[in-house]
Amino acid sequence: FIIGGSGPRRVLIRAVGPGIARFGVASPLANPTLSLWRDGTLIGANDDYSTGTNVDTTLSQLFATVGAFPLTLGSRDAALAVELEPGSYTALIRGSTATETGEVLLEVYFLN
Repeated sequence: FIIGGSGPRRVLIRAVGPGIARFGVASPLANPTLSLWRDGTLIGANDDYSTGTNVDTTLSQLFATVGAFPLTLGSRDAALAVELEPGSYTALIRGSTATETGEVLLEVYFLN
């Protein structure tokens, strides 16, 4: 995805696997991990948005702010909020293992 304009934008990015099962998706990715890249440089990453190390406790509030459906606390969905300069970015989503497969929803929201 591309951030346009002349100044930085705060962005919410979600990789939703388990959270889409309730919408009838038959084979969601059980444990998506999300990493954000720009020009070969890792900008940020997340696995299990509400547990583990470096948890952003504001994410659930941000979901509501942008009108995104809520994710269950403790789910294995991934999300991150970052401030990005104008340019192109790559959001990479993987399963927790090399053989894990399934469907995943990638969402990108502008927060400002």
